[in-house]
Amino acid sequence: MKYIEGNKEYISHYMNLDVFGDNQMSYDYYQILKRKGFSPIPVVQYGDDYQEWLDKYYHHGERFMALGGTVPVKNKWEASEWVRLLSWQYPEVKFHLLGSSSRKILDYCDVYSVDSSTWFMMAIMGKPNHIKGTSRLAKLERAKFNLRKELELVV
Repeated sequence: MKYIEGNKEYISHYMNLDVFGDNQMSYDYYQILKRKGFSPIPVVQYGDDYQEWLDKYYHHGERFMALGGTVPVKNKWEASEWVRLLSWQYPEVKFHLLGSSSRKILDYCDVYSVDSSTWFMMAIMGKPNHIKGTSRLAKLERAKFNLRKELELVV
């Protein structure tokens, strides 16, 4: 909260702290921020009890929500079906997908935004290997290459 308050001229959106597998605790963090006068984007984790939490946030007037917990789901079609269902149930809500840039999800679902560290992690691990070196600059060049390739700007 101190960081957001101290940098509010640079920050347009932020999320409450989310706890993987615990929508109640994520909601508690959301409530703390709201009571302190902040406007976080609420986070709902993939799992059995997601509907209850989506409804709570929706009834609080939230129309921009983040979806978490899809990264460890091995069956990306299952995760994409979940995201599609939510988009259908809440057509006026903009959804941000946390930590996932799976093509199976992105090509199949209508999400407002996503974030992922895939391209940077590949770069840190030395891929593509035609860009040599372990320096920060080499890692950045690999990350840019990976991102452009993912965006189909490089063949």
